[in-house]
Amino acid sequence: MLIPYLADVVMPRWPIANWILIGMCVLAFIATGAGATTADGGGLNREEPSITQLVTYQFLHIDIWHLVGNMLFLWTFGNAVNARLGHVLYVLAYLATGAVAGLSWLLIGNGGTLIGASGAVMGVVGLFAIYYPKNEVRMFYFLFFRGGTFSVSAIWLILVYFGLDMYGTVFGRGDSVAYVSHVVGALLGAAVGWLLVARRIVPSDADEVNLLQMLGAAPKPPQSNELY
Repeated sequence: MLIPYLADVVMPRWPIANWILIGMCVLAFIATGAGATTADGGGLNREEPSITQLVTYQFLHIDIWHLVGNMLFLWTFGNAVNARLGHVLYVLAYLATGAVAGLSWLLIGNGGTLIGASGAVMGVVGLFAIYYPKNEVRMFYFLFFRGGTFSVSAIWLILVYFGLDMYGTVFGRGDSVAYVSHVVGALLGAAVGWLLVARRIVPSDADEVNLLQMLGAAPKPPQSNELY
């Protein structure tokens, strides 16, 4: 078992919007009796989809593990992204990537009703990959009855998770997990992040190396000549 729980990022502001989104998911979980079912209202229904469902499905979770998994990822990656984008833009990006991920599931996914924040959360992960690819993410592991922590560069961790979702999209058609919404959410989040950085709408922090700089698509930040 491998669980990310903390990103090594210096944040310019408190990520209040992300905390509110997490709180809303938790409250929705409690309000639905500790877990929504596909028969509950609010899920994205393939037979009778609606515009409001594209938003409401993002706040519902089927059980505690579904909720905890998504909220851990949202906490780990969302705090830094919220702090960089600001509250309004962050919430818009979160809801938009989740909505488009839901639309992709309607078009090419499987199953009758979709619930869960995974598409929106993967959109946030995609944004994180653009802004903080070289920052380390703290991981908790529990293997063979032994536990501990270690750090890994964000880009490699994200690529592993993205690869698993791609595999699930291609080979997991009978699975209950909506892998296609994960993949589309991550790709859209990365595309939005790339645009924000490339157009300097929301540039990365001067002390951080973003993915464009890492790939040579933008100049890297100047190195300090000071000695410590």
